Amino acid sequence: MERIDKSVVIILKGSENWPVWKFRTLIALKVKELYDVVENPRDENLSKDELSKWIKKDQLAQDLIVAKMDEGPINHILTFDTAHDMWQKLLTVYDKK
Repeated sequence: MERIDKSVVIILKGSENWPVWKFRTLIALKVKELYDVVENPRDENLSKDELSKWIKKDQLAQDLIVAKMDEGPINHILTFDTAHDMWQKLLTVYDKK
């Protein structure tokens, strides 16, 4: 079975490559145990220690998402502060449901 070359980075350019970019990004988020901060909004009842851990995971998730985006798509998420909010905006822009 042939494995995906992890050195090949797919940059989100827009709707034309959204499905593949989304799939690869979701897998990367899950492997790095960051998917929960993308899928769920921040729990307002976190302890100080839990909040610190959540913030670190959120920053890593934001970096993973933004580092693989072209300038056009990034414009959709410039005003958002969390990976969850960024991801939700991308879903509303590119997911055709």
